Amino acid sequence: MADILKLYPMPGWQVVLGEVLAPVAILAGAQWVLLILAFLLCPASVGGAPAPMVLRIAIALSAALVLPCVDFIALLLPNAAALIFPAWVQLGKDTPRGFETMGQQLILMFGQILVLTLTMLPAGMAGTAAYLIAWWLLGKLMAVAVVSGALAAALVLAGEAALGVRLLGSVFERFDWSESSPE
Repeated sequence: MADILKLYPMPGWQVVLGEVLAPVAILAGAQWVLLILAFLLCPASVGGAPAPMVLRIAIALSAALVLPCVDFIALLLPNAAALIFPAWVQLGKDTPRGFETMGQQLILMFGQILVLTLTMLPAGMAGTAAYLIAWWLLGKLMAVAVVSGALAAALVLAGEAALGVRLLGSVFERFDWSESSPE
């Protein structure tokens, strides 16, 4: 649908954002429902050790903060692959099949996993640093430290996502559908 999307009077970053934001919203909504269910079903003690309500709320809130950002990055990568390597992306049932295509798809998948891992590293480091700083400054309040670490990780992931949307928007604006179309 790139040929139709290019006709809209919108900058490329808005098209990319719209393409990614809709499935992220659906996925995040489902994850939040599952988080609420997990929170309600979580036992008050784990392995004989008590799990305080405040800590359970902090963990659920932290997951609710980080998961949509991870979803956004994870769904941005296939869109980036489609824009950067359009010939490698399989669209529809009429695409070629075979051993070579399977190998190409495996390479693409491993590349996406590698990029996803590399984008999670700065967020993990920022989250760990924020957690340790909050743990040290606030006298070992675990719940506040967990939420501050998740907030830091979510902010780094949101920054990476914004940068990715901007970069892919410029790629989309330069994208020439006639060069990558099989017709």
